Amino acid sequence: MKEKLYIGIDVSQDTLDMAAYPTGQIWQYKNIKNGIAKIVVKLKSLKPEIIVMEATGGLEIPLKDALDEAGLAVFVANPKRIRDHARSMGVLAKTDKIDAKVMADFAAKTELTPQPPSDKSERELDSLLTRRNQINDMLTAERNRLNQHLAPDVQADINEHILWLEGRIKSLDKEIKSKIEHNPAFKAKSDLYRSMKGVGKVFSSTLIAKLPELGRLNQREIALLVGLAPINKDSGKLRGKRMIQGG
Repeated sequence: MKEKLYIGIDVSQDTLDMAAYPTGQIWQYKNIKNGIAKIVVKLKSLKPEIIVMEATGGLEIPLKDALDEAGLAVFVANPKRIRDHARSMGVLAKTDKIDAKVMADFAAKTELTPQPPSDKSERELDSLLTRRNQINDMLTAERNRLNQHLAPDVQADINEHILWLEGRIKSLDKEIKSKIEHNPAFKAKSDLYRSMKGVGKVFSSTLIAKLPELGRLNQREIALLVGLAPINKDSGKLRGKRMIQGG
């Protein structure tokens, strides 16, 4: 029987480092359109069981999209899970090649379900929500500055900036609302979420954009994913306090 192959890919700004388990082979490609195309061709020939990469704040999206389009099985992991796995292997050093090897080992030794192809409309909504949160943080910081003893000109400048930021939030809210209302799947989710007590438009939009797995996973899986599941800390006769951890 042919031995199953597992792939780990470390995504950085400039390069894509790829490692295979159990062969230990390593390849490096440039993180550009041509480099991604070469990776896809290579992986289609290798036919791995699954490919693992970390969530890197969006850097992984072009590669994930290309692998999805090629019909390859992909899992985008929480970086904390990869670091925990590295520690379990006794790996303390951290380089792009080492990280790729750790991810390949993680892929081979963890039961993973390939994630569905990325949804462009979900990503667009996610980007709008992320930008709204960024501007809201700026708005909070500017309002806090008004409590300081400031020169009149500085205070006027801050007030002017606050008005601009408030305007941008209103504009983003309109864009977010439009994205949801013109997408039947989003609209159905929004109506369902907002029918629940305490769920408003911002929270509802956030659930749609940031947690698309809601409705696809069972209650135990979704609680673990978002970091709300109490984790056992038992050893022998010791029964430790159950704690929730970041998802």
